[in-house]
Amino acid sequence: MGGVESPRDSDPWISSGLGLGKRATADPSVINCLHNLSRRIAIVLQHEERRCQYLTREAKLILAIQDEVSAMLSFARQAAVVWAMPSDPWN
Repeated sequence: MGGVESPRDSDPWISSGLGLGKRATADPSVINCLHNLSRRIAIVLQHEERRCQYLTREAKLILAIQDEVSAMLSFARQAAVVWAMPSDPWN
């Protein structure tokens, strides 16, 4: 459209797509309701991201927790190896 980008297209959270699973045999009215619901959820998430960067903060928190758990597991593995080794290898 003449190089004009809509806010919807420029938002990576919205442009990446938001979908809800539905059965192929679902009634068309149910599919329509789920489509409308997913659109409303996307709009709300877009608004909250613009307002307070909610999704960005939550993503950063999840990554920080993941890094912390990974570090804890690595430390636990190292500690388990040290604990399993005899204190004096010559005895």
